[in-house]
Amino acid sequence: MAEIADAVTDVWKKVFGDSPSQKVEASLIRLLAHNPQDEILDAIQITSTRFHITSETDRLKYVSGILKNKRIEKVLPDKAAERYQLNKAVLVLQAHWNKQPRGTHYLDRSVIQEWLTDCSVDEIKAVMDVAEGYWARLREEMKRLIKSRRDPKS
Repeated sequence: MAEIADAVTDVWKKVFGDSPSQKVEASLIRLLAHNPQDEILDAIQITSTRFHITSETDRLKYVSGILKNKRIEKVLPDKAAERYQLNKAVLVLQAHWNKQPRGTHYLDRSVIQEWLTDCSVDEIKAVMDVAEGYWARLREEMKRLIKSRRDPKS
């Protein structure tokens, strides 16, 4: 096990340019208990391409997220595909909101996920266009649209 742990920390050092702290190293060893070494190494390599992730704690979280998604893909491929589509839709909508003329509010992922239970991506984009970057207007229009979907009588 020590050789495997050394291999993982060596790859970490190689791709990030510095040795992991004792805390991160201990976490990497714990990850080895539940994940194959090659998957951990792949996750570290993928994380190294994400230049916006700079702290080692955030890198470890990203590696852990990749491994979690890989486990879900193995056990529940349908759920993994569903999560992938949802994440893709969220990113598309966040990008669309960021292109609006005036962005007056960060568009939270959980809010978008809630909207996607009642509306399509294209419908939400249309409402974003009507709101013209105003968060309050977007929120109110989405509430109105969702209310009309859930209670068509009102």
